[in-house]
Amino acid sequence: MGLTRFQPSRRAGGPPEVKEFDIQASATFPHGAPMQRDTVESDIEEHAGGSTVTGIIGVSMFGVSSGVPAAKGGTAFGTRVQVAVARQDTEFAGTMINSGTIQTPASGNDGTQYGMIKVNSEWYVDEADTSNVVLTVTGFDANTKIVFFKFLASAIAD
Repeated sequence: MGLTRFQPSRRAGGPPEVKEFDIQASATFPHGAPMQRDTVESDIEEHAGGSTVTGIIGVSMFGVSSGVPAAKGGTAFGTRVQVAVARQDTEFAGTMINSGTIQTPASGNDGTQYGMIKVNSEWYVDEADTSNVVLTVTGFDANTKIVFFKFLASAIAD
C-alpha cells in the first residue's frame, strides 16, 4: 500500500529533531510536505520542487489550509507548524512512484539517489528522476511499499 506522505522514520534510531516555525502568509500544504524558508520573510512554506532542489528545512508534521505568520516584533502570534528537521543523519519514510504509478521497492533502489515529486497534493520519491537528485534511499519494505531515505547534504538548508 505504501505511505501517502513523507514522514520521519524511527527505524534507524530515535525520534527526529522537531522544531516549530512561523508559516508564510496564505501558505497551504499537506502533511508530509518538504519545507523551505520564504525568501522575503524567512517564514516556512512548502518546497517548490523543480530541477534545483536546495534549502530543505525538513518535513511538515501537519497540513495547513491557510497559513497566517506570527506578527513580527509584536505580541500577536499567527499559525505555526511543527517540522521534522532534515539533517544528514535523519531518516524519513515515503512512497516511491514512477510515472504516477506506486512502485514496489527492491534491492536495486537501495543506495540510489532520486528526486522527489508532488502528485495530487502528495510528495513521493521519484524513481524516474535520477538527474535532479535530492535524497538517497537507505532501505525499503517491499511488503508495504515503503522506502526509507535521507536528504542529501546539498539539498538541506544550512
